Amino acid sequence: DRVEIEHGRKIACHRLEEAINREEQTDVRAMFQFALEKFREQSDPIVYVACFSMAGDDLAQWRGYGQGDAPIAIEIEHGPLMFGYTSEGILCQVQYDTQNQTWIFDQILRSYSQAYVKDIAKPRFIPRLEPISREEEGRICADMLYNTMWRYIVSCKDAAFKSEMEVRFAYTAHDFKRPGKDWYPEHPDPMFRETGGRVIPYLTSRNLNFRNLPPIGTIPKLPIRSVRIGPTEDQALISRGVRRLLDAHGHQAVQIDLSGSPVRLR
Repeated sequence: DRVEIEHGRKIACHRLEEAINREEQTDVRAMFQFALEKFREQSDPIVYVACFSMAGDDLAQWRGYGQGDAPIAIEIEHGPLMFGYTSEGILCQVQYDTQNQTWIFDQILRSYSQAYVKDIAKPRFIPRLEPISREEEGRICADMLYNTMWRYIVSCKDAAFKSEMEVRFAYTAHDFKRPGKDWYPEHPDPMFRETGGRVIPYLTSRNLNFRNLPPIGTIPKLPIRSVRIGPTEDQALISRGVRRLLDAHGHQAVQIDLSGSPVRLR
């Protein structure tokens, strides 16, 4: 959703502008300015999002996303390896409060400012053929700041959607182009589907791996905790079919619940 991404991006850029205006350290201010230039001059990274809700049996969610013949909600067990994804993907609770969103970006900028001041005062020795200039060093740090801010941009949403209680898994395909191709991740090629007349690129847990980096381990089975059958007249019939499907894929321990909502969706 382009509007959702733009919401967080606008706040991030505004806080960056404010940080530039109040920053007293010339080098830090220049580094912040480099980061702001990236927001203004280069294309935004491609963001893929999988959306979840903390509400397991909410009528608004059923009405919004359960309009099919067999409305079903799948409860996923939270854990660090719940999808077998790389560290490029993050699981985050969506922030709806503008003050919280502002505070998060201010904390990021403050941390980068303090760390950059320390690096300038006491740089770590790194063997090089030629030392890098202060400007180049500032641009490298600005790249890191830009990528870090995007990890939180994708977790911001307008307060009007607060009732959704959303948690999202976001994968941001940053452009890490460098002279060598042996250390930066080459993102997987997306697949495509048609929805409402639009062509939608997407990734799955089966193809979200880097082409030039070997996978670590195997993709684990989805950590399904329970399945809830939504408000419909055929709950028992749907439940039997779901039970057979789960058992066939090794999910015999998964519990099946029925929605208590008395409202029919259709």
